Order: sequence, then structure tokens, then C-alpha cells
Amino acid sequence: MNGYVSSWSVWLRIAALAAILGAFPGCAPAPREEITAFELSSHVQYLASDALQGRYTGTPGIGDAERYIADVFAGLGLSPLPGEEDFFLEFDLKSTSYDPEETVLLLDGTGYALGEDFRPFPFSADGIVESEVVFAGYGITAPEYRYDDYAGLDVRGKIVLIMRHEPDETGTTGIFEGARQTRHAYFREKAENAAKHGALGMLLYTDPLNHPKGEDLRVSPVYAFTNASGSLRVGSGSPVADGFVAFHVSRPAVQSLLPGVDLEELQKAVDAGQAIPVIREIADLAVTARMVQSTDNTGNTVQARNIAAFLPGRDHAKTEWIVVGAHHDHIGSFTGDGDTIYNGADDNASGVAGLLELAEQFAAYPADRPMAFMTFSAEEIGLFGSYALDRYDLIDFENIGFMLNLDMIGRNPDIPVEIYGDGLAEGLTDLVLEANEKHMLEIDLQGQKYVPFSDIAVFHDNRVPFLMFFTGEHPDYHGTGDHWEKLDYERMEKLIRLSYDILDLA
Repeated sequence: MNGYVSSWSVWLRIAALAAILGAFPGCAPAPREEITAFELSSHVQYLASDALQGRYTGTPGIGDAERYIADVFAGLGLSPLPGEEDFFLEFDLKSTSYDPEETVLLLDGTGYALGEDFRPFPFSADGIVESEVVFAGYGITAPEYRYDDYAGLDVRGKIVLIMRHEPDETGTTGIFEGARQTRHAYFREKAENAAKHGALGMLLYTDPLNHPKGEDLRVSPVYAFTNASGSLRVGSGSPVADGFVAFHVSRPAVQSLLPGVDLEELQKAVDAGQAIPVIREIADLAVTARMVQSTDNTGNTVQARNIAAFLPGRDHAKTEWIVVGAHHDHIGSFTGDGDTIYNGADDNASGVAGLLELAEQFAAYPADRPMAFMTFSAEEIGLFGSYALDRYDLIDFENIGFMLNLDMIGRNPDIPVEIYGDGLAEGLTDLVLEANEKHMLEIDLQGQKYVPFSDIAVFHDNRVPFLMFFTGEHPDYHGTGDHWEKLDYERMEKLIRLSYDILDLA
């Protein structure tokens, strides 16, 4: 991957700042008392409360979250973006459903119920696939871990059956990173890998050893932008490949597909590195699946909105904006027994809380450059909130010099904080290292590694230099156990203070 060079040079400003501080030894940085673990916790407790019902786009709960964020901006004395009347940047999405009569799963001739036994993934394309099913472990190809479920396996023209998550989540063998999941655990990553290996479709089920509870197989709508010229699915909601059909299926459905196969023993075999003999044994069963996805394109309009505030810079000669972003939506709730709310404390009330603390700090001690603080809706259903900035010309990307994104910054305190984007623009690595000298936060710079997840994608597309803070996945990721009390607020405070210094130097 080739990095791109910013229109401004970060390292020159670092050198200039060092010279200024050297000339005035008594000069001290701005106070940090506006950023506190207590306030971070308070923001997360509200945003991740049961009352907000998981903040799904278009629901009353996310509306409450949006008003809360706007009220905080107003209380800090921030202004709407130039040309806007308030803090709300509204955009419409077209919500289309799956046709229940034409969205079909047949496993060896037995039909299954949409919304109970299976659901399509948002990146699944409309189409019909009927083929042999081949078991492919976790569906992962990871050269950096010397791991490949597809080694010696020909899946061209077939449907792959794979497990969710990654091998050995308990971390006893060290195949991956234990409970801290990597990008290889992402649904879309697994689907893209299957398509790269020539598969026509994917059936994914939840691995039973570490995730014994029932599954949420709600059928989510397919979303697209709407305007006079038509519709567009963007980001993580765009199809993996033309005609590639991908379903999340229940374990009982998989069990009926593989009679006589113990799914727990199957997972143990794969975790123990015995994937190939197990794969061959299941292949001998010669099971087939028919997958049909059809979208009802009549659709409804869903109103969504980003929340954005503006803070002028001290130096009016510096006109390029700094943008701080975090998504405020999550994946909602469902009906059933027990805990049925996806509270989304780490994903991503943590990032929003960090953004609000940065807004408070800069409101008290403004930076040289103008700043925009933006929280995005509809990230979980396809990055629509951040892409709306481009689709509807809500901001001028050519006027943005730098973007900092905060997404899931509250967990895994014993593992370094991952920072993405440092190797994609000149000077960002130096900027991070300079700012971290006084914090000594354990960080893991990702260099030129880029994965288009989260709201960095549209900024990367528009060649805006960015950094993204991310403390990694965990067993509660997109689960009902992502609660506020599980976050490490002391480390979050350190991370946000580091963010403040990075932004102050940028």
C-alpha cells in the first residue's frame, strides 16, 4: 500500500513548537483538568444505559443520545458548523427489507425460516446460489499468524460453511491473540476471504465452545442513500461480490446439515490444528445448500443525523480544519429472555465520551486551527453517517488538514492501544511519538496497515490524513455484555490526554 503525503507537513510544526518551547523554558502546556475518568464514565453510563435501547439508527433511543451530545456541545459554548442552523446534520436512508417469500435457505432440501434460523448479512448480494457445502473452519487466511483454513482446500464454485470468531479464544495456544480478536474475526473479512478463494456463498454459524448462548438472528434491513439520482450502498454495507450470498445461520440448522457431527468436538479439532482431516471427513457427507436472497425494493425512508459542532482557532491565518470523530450508534435490542440490549459501552459510547471530553478541553483552551467535533450515525449499518459528509457535500474535504477518530477505546487494558493511519501521511508517526513522550502510553503503531472499517474510510478516500485509536475487540464485541462498568476509565483518560496533545500539535 502506498502512503500519501499531506498538504501540510506535521514534522515542521513539531520542530517549530520545539523551538518556541526552547526559547521560553517556563512555558507550560494547557491544563488537563477538563479530561477526567469520572466524566468519561458519566458520559458512557448514560449513552450505554438500557434506557437508550442500544441506539439503533432511526429509533427513539438514538434520538435521545443525539440530543444529549448536542446539549453537551451547547453547554460548552460551541457553535454549529458554518452555514448550519443547529448541531444536527440530517440525511435520509432508504430502508429496504428482504422478501420473505423469495429469501430462502434450503439445506439438503429442508427449508428454514428467515429471522429464526438464518438472516442475510448486509454485504450479501441478491442472487441464487446452489452448490456443495464445504466446511472451512473459521474461514481465515492470516499469513502474519501462519494460519490458513483454506490450505489445500478447493472451494471454487462452492458454498463455504465457517465458524464465527477465531481459533482458541481462551488464548492457551497463542494461535492468534486470545480474547482480543483481530480483523480476521469480522464478518465481512471472512466473506471477502471466501470470495477471494472462489466461493459463491458463505454460511456462518456461531462457534459453540465459547459462545453457548442463543443467537440474535433478527433480519436487519438493507440501507442505501437516497436522492434524485438513485440509491447507493456504501462502506461495509456494499456487496462483497456480485452474486455472493452470505447468511448467518443458527447452530440447530447447521447441526441438521451435519448429522452425527458434534459441533463442539469439531471446533476443538480445528483449534488443535486438525482442520484438514476434519474438513475432508465432512466433505464426504456431500451436503448441498440453496441460498436465495431477494430484496423488496419498495422501501421506506429512515431519517438519520450526525451531530457536529465547530470551534474557531486562535490563529485566523490557519484555515485548515481538524476533525475529531466517533460514531454514536449501535445495534439496538431484540425481544427474548435475559439481557436483550446491545448497550454498546465500548462500541462506541467510549469514543463519544472521549470526543466530548476533548471538546470540553479545547473549548477551555482552543487550538490554533479551527476544529469540528462530529459524532456519526449509521456506522454499524454501513458507515453511512461519515459517508453522508461526502455524498451530500456537508463538509469540504479539501479544507480538512487532519482527522482523529475514536472507536472502541475502553477495553483490553493489558494490551497496547492500536493507532491506525500513522504511516499513511508524512510526519504522523513523529507526531504521535512526540506527543506520547510525557504520557508513555503503551501504543502499537500500525504504519501503512489500512482496513476500511469505522469512519476513517471516507476520510481516507478523500486523502485526508488521519489517526484512529482502537483498543481492540473482545468477547463482548457486538454482544449484550458490552456494559459501562467493564471499561477502564483511567486508561481512557490517559488515551484522551494523549489525543489532546496530538491535536494540539497538529
